[in-house]
Amino acid sequence: MQEKSITRSYHCFQLKGDSYSVGKQQSEIIKSVPGLAHFFVNPVIPMSPSDLTEEIRLLNEFGPTLVEELQGIADGLEIPLQQLVFLSESYLPAGNCSQFITPYGENFYHVRSYEFSPDRDDFRLVNTSIDGCYRHLGFSVMFSGRYEGMNEHGLVITMTASGIPVGPYEGMSKPKNAGLQFWVLVRLVLEQCKNIAEALEIIRDFPLCSNTNFLISDHSGNIVLVETCGKKKEIKKFHSSDGIVSTNHYTIEEMKAYLPMAMENSYLRYQRIMEFLTSNKKKTSLNDLKSFLKKTYPEGVACPYYDEFFGTLRSMIFEPKEKWVEICFGLPGTNQWYRFCVGDDIEPAAIQTIFVNEQAKPSFWKFVPNS
Repeated sequence: MQEKSITRSYHCFQLKGDSYSVGKQQSEIIKSVPGLAHFFVNPVIPMSPSDLTEEIRLLNEFGPTLVEELQGIADGLEIPLQQLVFLSESYLPAGNCSQFITPYGENFYHVRSYEFSPDRDDFRLVNTSIDGCYRHLGFSVMFSGRYEGMNEHGLVITMTASGIPVGPYEGMSKPKNAGLQFWVLVRLVLEQCKNIAEALEIIRDFPLCSNTNFLISDHSGNIVLVETCGKKKEIKKFHSSDGIVSTNHYTIEEMKAYLPMAMENSYLRYQRIMEFLTSNKKKTSLNDLKSFLKKTYPEGVACPYYDEFFGTLRSMIFEPKEKWVEICFGLPGTNQWYRFCVGDDIEPAAIQTIFVNEQAKPSFWKFVPNS
């Protein structure tokens, strides 16, 4: 078995102020990292003027504060807004992970294991407090997008890709329709919604282009699984007393035709989580969760296949009622856990993280019918 160790640092940031000033703060961070400014102002795939116009129109309709932040970044970098790589990556003309809910007593945990490549991640945990928006904590995508997070009202949103993620690069899935990427929607839900009902109002009308499964919970114990394929969306409601699982395939019957074949590893991870939920019922403890999350595939959900874009970059355990999250940066068992509270400021910090790469067996990538 081929192994190699990689060491990276996650960085924690506090962002405060109006949208434009937060953008200016972000630009200073970008300029402080050698080579980062070059990446942010040189899109790999340039946008056509018509696509750019449509993206700005959609962003102004659904998230005008995000446009103000992007303008602050552009002004801080002294470039035109349209040159930002965030725009070319977030709009596409026509990750792999696991997420689940587990009850404990009268409360519940919202859990996430995120797998991808260390070469394609911001490595930034940001606590964001923008004037006129709900405060939230989550990991950034190209600084201004969000992979997941919890806001000041205890609303949590996480995501998985159903099948191969949608993107503009070779090997990625092509979008079914023109629209915006999931990380824009996640950011808007965190900043504009305090409960499931408000989140669904945005999601139903949002012009999504990706094949994303969203698991959303609020402090009252309401939960929804939203499976999407571009504009096609199906919603299934749950309560926190239910155990809910979502990996990298569709589970809502109406969505299965959109992914006739899925990776076998997705079904096996789904099965392992269901076995864990069944064995623990409502008695799940934090230690139980942490022990489960450090089990590597095929016994668990953690994956060390970093060179193959399927390595565990972080694991997260959210407690929506108490509004805290415990995070393990990197693979649990190799790295330690940290607790963050949404209502507290976080001190700037660099958290050294070790990634030990292994090679996946060929069977890991096998595709089977999504029945």
